Amino acid sequence: MEDFFDVIGLDLGSGNRNVDLKKENKKILDKDFKNPKTLEDLKAIYGDTLPTSLGNQIGDVPFNVPEGKEIVQLPGLLNRLQGTKVITDKDRPKNINRLAAQFIDTITGQRTDLDKLGGGIDSETGAYDKFAGVTKLDSDDDSQYLLSPYQQKLVEKQVTEDFGREKTATEGIKENFEALKEIYPELSDMARKERMKAGIDTTLQYAATEPIRQAFLNRAAEQAAQRGLRVRGALEAMPSNIQNIMTAKQQQQSLASLTEAERQRATATQQDAATRFAGLGMQRRFG
Repeated sequence: MEDFFDVIGLDLGSGNRNVDLKKENKKILDKDFKNPKTLEDLKAIYGDTLPTSLGNQIGDVPFNVPEGKEIVQLPGLLNRLQGTKVITDKDRPKNINRLAAQFIDTITGQRTDLDKLGGGIDSETGAYDKFAGVTKLDSDDDSQYLLSPYQQKLVEKQVTEDFGREKTATEGIKENFEALKEIYPELSDMARKERMKAGIDTTLQYAATEPIRQAFLNRAAEQAAQRGLRVRGALEAMPSNIQNIMTAKQQQQSLASLTEAERQRATATQQDAATRFAGLGMQRRFG
């Protein structure tokens, strides 16, 4: 709807009539405009009420939490009732270590902040500063809401359409490339986590199904062995195989008979040779 009607009117700066005010606004912001990074920057362009289409595109804008930091609810009943939260280090002491650190901070008169939850004595005024060393979250402070790289691209596109000049093809390619480089580490980390999750799921599924798979394999092997035995039994009972067995037995018997005959023939030959040799010694000598 915002682009459905042309905004034509009086340019109060030049006094010209029938001026496309949207184009004039584009010229103005094309000169002075900087891409918004925070919700405060965005509201400086559109005011407190963002265009509906842009609000639906970007959704909720998160707090600016630097790397290595996290949002923590401050301990204490009053802080919990008030919902007081701060941004502090992720490597802060936790559980029993936090209690020990708080005890030391109390003994030192809050001159230390070992629990890294804020609090300390101002060196100039000597007053106690509850949020010393940490950043208090203020939901009313728009400067604490940082647009993500993806949200910044959406905002930049919308603002350019509304107020800025049209980018050339080369500028668009370069900006898209730069935006891709900014979000590539995050995309790579997400892809790595997804691959890791897929690998873990595959391993768990394999381990869970291994007993069933082994049971099926063992059953298949047993059935194959039984089939082999049945086939071998059928082959053994065939008439042709029985005939072969009978022929083999006859050949064995014949071979045994031939062997015995040969043994007896050899014995007779030896006996004859011995008799002849003995007969030579009994002959009469002459001379």
